[in-house]
Amino acid sequence: MLITTYLHSDKESMRNTGEEAGLKGRALENFRYALYEVEFTLKVDEETGEAEIIEVNGRHLVLP
Repeated sequence: MLITTYLHSDKESMRNTGEEAGLKGRALENFRYALYEVEFTLKVDEETGEAEIIEVNGRHLVLP
């Protein structure tokens, strides 16, 4: 079964993270939106509920 869900991080948290990482100016302002809304597609085992992320923002992940 495939399920699509979303992750959202508020801009203030991302600003704090960016500042802690040393970002400044325009780079910091742009970074605030890095995780504003991220779409995940999960492959879910219907019996166990275990889930594996297979896509992020419509891009298929290539995992080993």
